[in-house]
Amino acid sequence: MALADMPFGAQRFDKVFAINVNLFWRDAVRELAIIRSILAPRGRLHLVFEPPTDAQVGRIAKETVARLEAGGFSGVVVRQGTGEAARLIHISAA
Repeated sequence: MALADMPFGAQRFDKVFAINVNLFWRDAVRELAIIRSILAPRGRLHLVFEPPTDAQVGRIAKETVARLEAGGFSGVVVRQGTGEAARLIHISAA
């Protein structure tokens, strides 16, 4: 089901997780506005990506941070995996 079609009603969430989704690349403004509307005060959005190549890690992190900030999120934290998990990216924002 598309995020815009989810029946959230008055529900608010402390944490919203998204793993390897590109919904933020399609219509980031719309999707991020929905997420902001369902986050509780002090809630955080957590995004996890595993790009297919090492070369994509920096670009995905940079573009995601830019979209989050443009969408009104703050306190963005980027963490990258190490060792065999070096391609994992965890980005969180409030």
